[in-house]
Amino acid sequence: MASAYITKHETKESIVESRRDFASLKERINSGMSIKESPLPFRKSAMKQSIKNSTTDRYGFQKTNQYISTKDYNDWWNEYCPYLIRRKAKWIKFLERNGLYYEPNLVPSRFPARSEEMARFVRKGIPAEWRGKAWFSFVGGVEKMKDNKGLYEALVNESTDLVNENTEAIEKDLHRTFPDNVYFKEQNSSMLDTLRRVLKCFSMFKPSIGYCQSLNFIAGLLLLFMNEEETFWMLVIVTEKFLPGVHESNLEGLSVNQGMLMLCLKQYLPDVWKIIMDNDDLGDIPDDDTSYLFFLPTLTFCTTSWFMSLFIGVLPIETTLRIWDIIFYHNSKTIFQVSLGIFKMLDPELRKFYCRAHGISTLFTHSDTDLTLKSTRLQENNRDVLGSDLFQLIQNTPKRVINTNLFIDTYVQNTFTQEEIRRCREFVVQSRQRHANLIDRRKELGMTHEERKELLKQERGVISGVWEERRMRTGLWNVGLNRRIKKIYSKGPPPK
Repeated sequence: MASAYITKHETKESIVESRRDFASLKERINSGMSIKESPLPFRKSAMKQSIKNSTTDRYGFQKTNQYISTKDYNDWWNEYCPYLIRRKAKWIKFLERNGLYYEPNLVPSRFPARSEEMARFVRKGIPAEWRGKAWFSFVGGVEKMKDNKGLYEALVNESTDLVNENTEAIEKDLHRTFPDNVYFKEQNSSMLDTLRRVLKCFSMFKPSIGYCQSLNFIAGLLLLFMNEEETFWMLVIVTEKFLPGVHESNLEGLSVNQGMLMLCLKQYLPDVWKIIMDNDDLGDIPDDDTSYLFFLPTLTFCTTSWFMSLFIGVLPIETTLRIWDIIFYHNSKTIFQVSLGIFKMLDPELRKFYCRAHGISTLFTHSDTDLTLKSTRLQENNRDVLGSDLFQLIQNTPKRVINTNLFIDTYVQNTFTQEEIRRCREFVVQSRQRHANLIDRRKELGMTHEERKELLKQERGVISGVWEERRMRTGLWNVGLNRRIKKIYSKGPPPK
């Protein structure tokens, strides 16, 4: 009787063969994305022309899609290719100024210490063929791998015959991973074999996550720049440090991140926040109401993949990689800065849709920050149209952001610090736990919906009293709030 399982089994011999093939494939990949050091004009012209004449970019992805035409891509590449050549030359000089020897056409093993100058270089883009080593260095991957020497190989050996719900899900998703990329297309490619091993080992190492869709895309993209074991440890670091809890089975970390984004929008882009709230008929939500951190607005569905896949499939691949450069150098605050940047870019169009749905003839300037007071209440049919328009706008517009330099320079600003993001996360976690506890209490007491709302109103004042006082000038996660929470907690445990 044939087995009902689809998980592919490996042997020691097949793993050795797969790794040999993957090493050869990596040489092709690195060669395709590399900027060769040469002052000769024909070299620069040849690289520019080779991509223009190809249907794929230097990473093996299709250049064009329904959002980006061949002309749009080639026009952008005409300007971007010389930029890449200039930036790599500057990187080489930067390394040498910092006492780091650079051997032509090889990837540096060390990078300069953190500094404002280093941050500027990272922001302007890391040479593609250097990315894997640079990212791994920035996040402390080298140290983590040394501290766990031999662990990955032990996991590989243990996972060869492993079959469970995680391995079955992994097997189904392998061929859905970048199907338009030339390096992932072949059904029995060494790339997919390597990706399978990484994901199976990860599912064993992180049982609280196991396997979750979107991890295949993160790991797959990492494999274009890293070797097998580096990719595994990088995936561990991403899920622990940059996206904590996002991929766990209850997806609570994802909901926390969505709540954090809503708080950031409320402080830095209040009009956008009000448009999102109004879409759920929450435009007049009181300032001291934090229930939206638990009952997330409908439009947060659009931003789910921003956190789950770390912008893969949200932005064009070159833009995504440039964003990853900054994220892995600076930490998770960049994820929220980029998310704010996308909404800032969408702001004018969001206003147009909002005005049209409300029958308002003139657009508001950025100084107008109380949209709901300037409009009539939406009719239900207008609300449906507005919701659909907003959904399409948020989903599709970022896919057209091919001019990565313009996007980063214009919209990705150093708005807040990592410490502020930590406080923001702490506040959202506490708020969500309070609302969860209140819901449990309602169920236990058999409370009506109206009684639950009154209880929520009473409880939210405990944690948000400082909001009215400070008017969000330094944000819900400011130091003043932390002191307030500590003072409340010092009088006894929080209500349960």
